[in-house]
Amino acid sequence: MARIRPRGASGDSTKPLATIRELEEAWLQRYVSPFSTALIYPALRDKDRALAELEKAYGVRSMLLVMLKTDRTLDPLRSEPRFIALMNKMNFEK
Repeated sequence: MARIRPRGASGDSTKPLATIRELEEAWLQRYVSPFSTALIYPALRDKDRALAELEKAYGVRSMLLVMLKTDRTLDPLRSEPRFIALMNKMNFEK
């Protein structure tokens, strides 16, 4: 899957929302990691949904979680207690 670069941070939520719909449709045909969806929500300033998707990704043991520590898209979540708890579950250092 191509790297997702949502534009929601600039105030345009059209593209990120369309990407979420595309991922939801793709899920009907094949597996799509919740991690992929989680990358979109920070751009929409929806930390709660982003964290919920990351927790879902952890629940299904998504291999993409290896990027949890380094993916800059997730920077807005790093100070959130739920994110820190997830990092601890993954045995990642701060």
